[in-house]
Amino acid sequence: MVQDEPNDNDNVYKMEGFQFIINKEAEKDVSYLEIDYTNDWSGEEFIVTAGF
Repeated sequence: MVQDEPNDNDNVYKMEGFQFIINKEAEKDVSYLEIDYTNDWSGEEFIVTAGF
């Protein structure tokens, strides 16, 4: 994931204090998108899962 600013080709979603920017063309091909955050013995990370 990267930090970015939205443009005219993006959809912006705000959930639980976070802003997610998804390219409109890429979003057409995704049936669902799941973003999880974990913090365990191996460290912290975001896990992104997409269904096509």
